[in-house]
Amino acid sequence: MIGSTNTVNILADGVVGRSGYPTRVFQLTVVSDATAGESLLRNGATVSGAIWVNPTNVISKSATVNFGEEGILFPAGCYADIDVNCLGTLITYRNEEV
Repeated sequence: MIGSTNTVNILADGVVGRSGYPTRVFQLTVVSDATAGESLLRNGATVSGAIWVNPTNVISKSATVNFGEEGILFPAGCYADIDVNCLGTLITYRNEEV
């Protein structure tokens, strides 16, 4: 069964959607302040998960990464590791239930 697609604005480290559930990410948009923010997407439910996405962000601008129609699947869940220079981190995702 496939869940519904959602978009969240994450401002600090945290799980995307339901913790530990397979999560498919379709798009990531990061807005940086006067320093390029760092927004990592990790496989799993904690900051110790393997880094799967490490986009290049731009000072004082937004940067968008689009993962296509099928997105990128994080089988152990998705954890957003966001630093203080990110003013907004929009993630479009879907939790996939088994």
